[in-house]
Amino acid sequence: MGLFEKQEERRSLKESLLFFFFPPKCAACGTIGYEPLCEECGRALRESFDPQRFLCHGGNGFADEMMRLFPYDQPLVRRMLLDWKNNDYADLEKIFTFFASQAKSKGDFFKSVDTVTFLPRRKETRHKVGHDQAELFARAFCRACEYPFEELLLRTGRSVSQHSLKGEDREKNVRGIFQAARRLRGENVLLVDDIVTTGAGARECARVLKEAGAMKVFVLCIAHS
Repeated sequence: MGLFEKQEERRSLKESLLFFFFPPKCAACGTIGYEPLCEECGRALRESFDPQRFLCHGGNGFADEMMRLFPYDQPLVRRMLLDWKNNDYADLEKIFTFFASQAKSKGDFFKSVDTVTFLPRRKETRHKVGHDQAELFARAFCRACEYPFEELLLRTGRSVSQHSLKGEDREKNVRGIFQAARRLRGENVLLVDDIVTTGAGARECARVLKEAGAMKVFVLCIAHS
């Protein structure tokens, strides 16, 4: 049974009572229902699912290859990801992991991955919201696909939100703010992020990981614009 199929026959009395007093809602549109996504939003998300791989250029310090699951210009995907940055939707990592698992089964992008990490968000934002969506997604993906998970990147410097910056200012904003948590010994690292726009953060993290000894750095993101 798929993630978004109806599961009425499996509801227990406890689940029915919880539904009555604390009705769950669709993570995209807010419609009350048992499933993480309502039928209409689930169908729209399936139709938007378009995993694509990109070769990354620029030599050492850049990721070797990237895969995105959705285009960022899809309104439903964009709304879900922006909401997730500012609110605690516990089901979103499950939803996006479902699609990441589907992408994994379709190609060899993940075959040479030795360990998985994530691009950590700003501490102030994490404390304010209470979660790091890239970490939630990375951990859920590792559990579902049986990859080792490690917190390989530490955010040691201060920066402002990338959302308000463009071009070279994004590069300068993230330069020197990450460091590796340990020395690597030629591992191929999968770096997980939620949204990649200019790729400034991913490039800086790839540079740090390679300087720490990573052989290759791949990037998996939910959406790319």
